[in-house]
Amino acid sequence: IDGASAELSNVARWMNHDRVANVMWRKQTIGPNRAMHFYATADISAGEELRFDYGSEYWEALGEVPLES
Repeated sequence: IDGASAELSNVARWMNHDRVANVMWRKQTIGPNRAMHFYATADISAGEELRFDYGSEYWEALGEVPLES
């Protein structure tokens, strides 16, 4: 997922990193298709920010340290 480019990304680019997540992700294979699916971990109100933990591997690959919320 490349959030900087709409052509290389999808709606997941609108979700933000937070260790206190309200969304979880899971890689799943359905038939011949492999995809990343997102699931709410609690009720999410209209207008509420979607947050998931990008994981340490993401930040290590970027050579960055996430900002703490």
